[in-house]
Amino acid sequence: MRILRHIGSLAFVLGLFAAVFAGIPWYVILPMIRSYPGGSG
Repeated sequence: MRILRHIGSLAFVLGLFAAVFAGIPWYVILPMIRSYPGGSG
């Protein structure tokens, strides 16, 4: 079943892109929120 393996690798790559795409903004936004006066933290 080569197709299943192909779909599995495709899903893995898409998941990796989604994790990076969703993770990078948090690395940018969270320090900005913390640096605000009166911010949580």
